[in-house]
Amino acid sequence: MTENRTAMMGSAADVPSESALITSVTVEMLRKLLLDAGYRVEVASDSEGVSFLRSSANGVGFDLRLGNRLSADANAAADFALVAVLKVEGELPLAAVNRWNLTRRFARLDMDRSFLRLAMDVLVAGGVTIDNVRAQFEIWAGVGQELGRHLRAELGKPAAVVKIPERPANASASPARASA
Repeated sequence: MTENRTAMMGSAADVPSESALITSVTVEMLRKLLLDAGYRVEVASDSEGVSFLRSSANGVGFDLRLGNRLSADANAAADFALVAVLKVEGELPLAAVNRWNLTRRFARLDMDRSFLRLAMDVLVAGGVTIDNVRAQFEIWAGVGQELGRHLRAELGKPAAVVKIPERPANASASPARASA
C-alpha cells in the first residue's frame, strides 16, 4: 500500500477521496458522511464532554459514538458504534431478543429492564474505503427496519410495544432517500 493511497484522518474535517483508505475516523468526518448520505445529524456531548453524533434512520433515533481512541490523535478512533435505545412498554420475552442475536449478523440486541438496545460496531483500523463506511450506514438503516419486522413477528402484534425516544427536531428525519 502506498502512502498516497492511505489517508489518516485526524483532526481534519474533510473526507478523503473515494479511493483513499482510511484507518481512523473523527466525529466531524462521520458527521459529514452522514450529511452527504442524506441524514440529518447533530453533534452532542455527554456528561463527560465527549462528543458524539445523534441522528435517525427510518424513524428510529440513534447515536454514533467513537470507540477506541488513537494515542497519536485523541480526536480520532479506530472504530465507532451505532446505537439505538428503545423503550419497551409491557412484556418483551427475552427469547425474542435471543432469537434476534442467533439469526442476525450485523447488529446485536440486548435488554436492560425496560430498554431495548440495538448496537452495531464498525471497524476502520487496517484501512477501509469511504464507500465501505457509507455501506455500513446503509446496513444500519436496514437493520433498524428489520428489527421492527422481527418484533412484530415475535409478538404477533404491531411493534407498538417499543417506543422510540424523542430526538431533537433537527435529528429526527430519516435519510432523504428512504421511503416513508
